[in-house]
Amino acid sequence: AMVSFAILSPGRDPIVYDLTDEAQVKALSSVGYTLKEKAEYNIQLTFHVSGSIVSGLKYINVTKKLGIRVDREEKMIGSYGPEKEPHVWVSKPAGVVPSGMMARGSYSAVVKVLDDDGQEWGSIEQTFTIAK
Repeated sequence: AMVSFAILSPGRDPIVYDLTDEAQVKALSSVGYTLKEKAEYNIQLTFHVSGSIVSGLKYINVTKKLGIRVDREEKMIGSYGPEKEPHVWVSKPAGVVPSGMMARGSYSAVVKVLDDDGQEWGSIEQTFTIAK
């Protein structure tokens, strides 16, 4: 089960959304967050694994601007066994926020976490803005 979604960027406090809180999930998909052009960032996912081992988890992020797909990113998260404490995954290497007049504006994105059987472990809808 997904616990939290965060954006980590040097020089600012982490942007963290508690995915167990309906109001924060709604805020992430409707209001979202703002990223500065050229800023470095990492995505951090926190999740629980219960029951059996989860193998081959992967992170897929599809980003759209004005309804048109502008980016698709896929990263391996790995395999995890059940534990009491949540697992924390941070994307590597750091990404860099695009810059320029064409990059600025509002975006929508959907993050999906899938296992190697294609089963969905989580889906996170988000809205964000790239600003100067």
